[in-house]
Amino acid sequence: MDVQLDALIQKINEDGVGEAKKQAEQIIADAEAIARKTILDADAKAKQKLSDAEAAAAQLETRSNQALQQAGRDLILSLTGELQAILGRLIRQDLTAALTPAQVGTMLETCVKTWTQSGGGEFQVLVGEQDAEALAKHFGDRLTKELENCTIQPHRQVTSGFRISRGEGSVQWDFTGAGLSDIVAAFLNSKLAELIREK
Repeated sequence: MDVQLDALIQKINEDGVGEAKKQAEQIIADAEAIARKTILDADAKAKQKLSDAEAAAAQLETRSNQALQQAGRDLILSLTGELQAILGRLIRQDLTAALTPAQVGTMLETCVKTWTQSGGGEFQVLVGEQDAEALAKHFGDRLTKELENCTIQPHRQVTSGFRISRGEGSVQWDFTGAGLSDIVAAFLNSKLAELIREK
């Protein structure tokens, strides 16, 4: 009976140890599978985060490049505006200084003679208040004879040069310092803008 009991105990031990061994192997296999899945998931997440970071970096670089390009365009526009303003002031100063009463008188004579030959008529000329007196003193009767069909009137808004129109309410031509400088500056400004764009 002891032999049977020993055999039974040995069989129970063998079965229990075998079962425990199988369970242990299963637990190890399950743990290894979970570990592999965890590693694969972690690897996939790491790759996704890296991909997201690369995409964000690419977007940031694109936005940075666009911001730099816009800043460059803004700088060129600002610089062009400043240069045009400086150029406009210089042109206005030079033209205003160049439009002396003698020069204004010569220009008036030329305009009126040319336009009289092409159709005649009455002319109205607006000059600066100081230029009206200086023109009268400088040219005296000669200006009156040359410009007999021309009415010269002082005007507060004319600081240099003159404005001339044919008849009442007709188109007015602007030969003032401001008017002439606008024409010259417009031409030079387009050339200046071209030069800046070429660089």
